[in-house]
Amino acid sequence: MLGCASYEFCYDWRRSCCESTVDPRLLDPGSLFLTIIPLAAVKFAAYLRWISAKHDGAKVQVVAHSMGGLISTVTMNLYPELFHSLLVAGTVAFSLLFS
Repeated sequence: MLGCASYEFCYDWRRSCCESTVDPRLLDPGSLFLTIIPLAAVKFAAYLRWISAKHDGAKVQVVAHSMGGLISTVTMNLYPELFHSLLVAGTVAFSLLFS
């Protein structure tokens, strides 16, 4: 789209989620997955706030793929006020992970 800014939120997919998103000393081995995702969502929410501030408080349109879609979905559920919309591709359904 002409006149629209775009930003990337990247993480090193070659590294484990533990290394990329959370201090390993904080992990509970019994709930590893549940510990990682919310912390990644908090980091992503901070990034969205930064983008929003650069654009006079506008809500952000997010396009995400794979693990980014999962992190974005969790972030949208925790911080809906930051999102204008969310488009995901190649992402497992969040409800399937906990059913």
